[in-house]
Amino acid sequence: MDKIGQYEIYDVYNFITVVPWYKTKLFYISCIIFFVLIIVNLLFFFLKNKKNDSPEVEAIKNLKKLREKLKNINNSYDQFYLQLTNIFKKYIYKKFGINVISATDFETINIISSSELKNYFSANLLPIFQKVHLIKFYKTEINKEQILNDLDSVEKFILLTSDINKKR
Repeated sequence: MDKIGQYEIYDVYNFITVVPWYKTKLFYISCIIFFVLIIVNLLFFFLKNKKNDSPEVEAIKNLKKLREKLKNINNSYDQFYLQLTNIFKKYIYKKFGINVISATDFETINIISSSELKNYFSANLLPIFQKVHLIKFYKTEINKEQILNDLDSVEKFILLTSDINKKR
C-alpha cells in the first residue's frame, strides 16, 4: 500500500492523530515535577545533615534543656537521672566511639574505667554513677542542690574531655 492510500483511509474515517505518550505535555510536566521533587529532597537532606553539632555542643545543649526541665520536676528525679545518663552515654559514644548507650550503669562504669578516660571519669563522675542506680530504681531521696552538683559535674567532664581527640 502506498502513502496515498494511507492518507485516504485517515481522511475517510477522520482519525485523530495520536501522539506518543512521551511527547505529551502531561509527560513533560510530570518530568519537571519529578526532578524538582528530587532536587528539593536532596537539598533538604544535605541541609539537615549540615547542621550536625560537635558532640560537646550537642551534649551541653541537652544539659541546658535538662536544667530547664529540672525547674518543673517535683519529685520524679529518677527520670531526670535517666536522661542525664543517656546524655552522657551519647556523648561518650559520639566523641570517643565507646559504645555505652545500651550498657547499664554498672557496665558503663566498667567500660569507661578500662578506657583512656579513666582519670577523668573516676575524678568527676564515678560517685554519680555509683548512686544513680539507687536514685533511678530504688527512689532514694535526693535534694535539688545535689542534682545541680551532678549536672555541673557532667558538664565539667564534657568540657574537660572536649580537648581529647577521638581515638576510635
